[in-house]
Amino acid sequence: MQKKLRPLFLLCAFFLCACGNNQVEKENVIPPDILKQEQMVALLKDLQMAEAAISLRNQDTTNARSLAPGVYKFVFEKHKITPAQFENNMSFYTSHPVLMHKVYQEVSDELGK
Repeated sequence: MQKKLRPLFLLCAFFLCACGNNQVEKENVIPPDILKQEQMVALLKDLQMAEAAISLRNQDTTNARSLAPGVYKFVFEKHKITPAQFENNMSFYTSHPVLMHKVYQEVSDELGK
């Protein structure tokens, strides 16, 4: 009896896995009001470079903190987004860990060049 049920069990498991993967793909669809993955990579790369420049230029953390808002504003203007849009994008990507991992992997690769 168990041998007869094994193929049925495997078939059910296969269909469940297939449905689960489709759901993951649907969850990773980027809405129109969210930056595409390439745009997010470029934005985060620029922010990382800006933060590194601030840190290198100013060892005094108080002075660095005073420069940061202007630098962030410059980066946001370059990428044509507002701080609120940035927060919205970060919320989306952090709630989609597969996409966020891809984005940070690309940022890391770009910064390593």
